[in-house]
Amino acid sequence: MKYITLITILFFLSCNMTKRNKQPLEHKQQHKENEYLVTKIDSIPKAYIIYVERNDSIFKLVSLKEGNNLCTKIIAGNYYELNLGSWLNADKPSLIHSDGLYVSGVGVSFSDENIVQNIFYAKNLKGLCISKTN
Repeated sequence: MKYITLITILFFLSCNMTKRNKQPLEHKQQHKENEYLVTKIDSIPKAYIIYVERNDSIFKLVSLKEGNNLCTKIIAGNYYELNLGSWLNADKPSLIHSDGLYVSGVGVSFSDENIVQNIFYAKNLKGLCISKTN
């Protein structure tokens, strides 16, 4: 009789826990001002094209490939603190062409729809390696 009572109690408790876990979250998690969701990473011969979102805006980043493999790499689907700068306003070598920029010999287009019409870099990103922000 003790076993039947114990099994019945455990059954009802497990049903209650399952029901609680399936309830949707009522609010979005708050993120820091400079925290971005990495949505897509493309690889081209000399650089990575990285798409990140914050609020309702999508930004296109160019991060030049570097040889460091021993680092913390960004992954699509995760949030990261990024310090963005514009290649248009940077001291970095870039050349404007009719449809975008050349960054270190890599042509990058502005033409993607629904994306902020600028090409960015992250000051704390080298290749796909991220360093801590201050």
